Amino acid sequence: MHSSIRRSRPGKKAPPAGSDSESPETEAESSTLAASKSFIGRLVSRVGDVILIGIRTWRILFDPQHRSVVFRLLRRKLHRRSSPIFVWLDASLVKMANRRVTLVGSGLFLALALLAIGLAIPRKSTVSLSADEELALMMEDTANLLATRQLDLAEKNVKQLESTDSNPSAVMNFSGAIKSLRGDLAGAKKDYQRALEGSPGNFNATFNLVEVDFVGGDYRTAGEGFQAMLAAGFEKDVVHFRIFLCELLQGHDDLAAIEQQTLPQGGATAAYYYAEAARLYRLGKKSEARELVKTAQMLYPQQTNFFDATFELLGFR
Repeated sequence: MHSSIRRSRPGKKAPPAGSDSESPETEAESSTLAASKSFIGRLVSRVGDVILIGIRTWRILFDPQHRSVVFRLLRRKLHRRSSPIFVWLDASLVKMANRRVTLVGSGLFLALALLAIGLAIPRKSTVSLSADEELALMMEDTANLLATRQLDLAEKNVKQLESTDSNPSAVMNFSGAIKSLRGDLAGAKKDYQRALEGSPGNFNATFNLVEVDFVGGDYRTAGEGFQAMLAAGFEKDVVHFRIFLCELLQGHDDLAAIEQQTLPQGGATAAYYYAEAARLYRLGKKSEARELVKTAQMLYPQQTNFFDATFELLGFR
């Protein structure tokens, strides 16, 4: 039977019976032991959470259509974090959501991201998103889904956005993009026109309305529409890029060359590199064109979806 009486050390006075005080050495040892147990407990708990989340996430990753959902959930955790590691993770998630990443690549990155999140974020987080932040995140998520051609998921988002009655012009623009990608050009045109009715002069809706003719192969009409955009003040690289393509695809090489000169090498977008790659594709120099595309993707890792989709549409592979 263990005695409850504590023997005093030589030269030390035993604490009074019933006293809660302990010797400095014993108190320090107890404090250190408690701190160690607390740290180990938190570490084991968080690692356990990470493992469980990782297993569930890995299962979801086997269906590529649901990858962006996982990315979105992770980005909720990263929201409002300002430290460099969280900023980097957030930017990486956006990049991965914008690309058709492989299953293995997704899994490896998510394992690292989940580990960082599990160890760095308190278990009971009080971070929550406001209605405006939730809406902005859904808008961004919808754009990413469209960029990766996940049309069913994008359509679900659009229906949810329609129920909020927030930014109807943007919602109509998304709806038009979905219809355009599904080949319903007439329906897309109506949605873009409705978007412009709600927000006259909106760049995205104006561009997409002209884009319907480009997607339909009417490069002459599309070229005139993009020229009209320049005249209206929409001085952007993507507009010049489209005019360049319209001239190139009509066989007007001299006019295409003039338009290509308006695209600065090392500019704000990858337009210059893709314009040169398109010219090389037309000349049959596919290997050189592919090298230029790789260079553009390296220099503008988060800005090539539009150009990649254009090349896919035109069969430049």
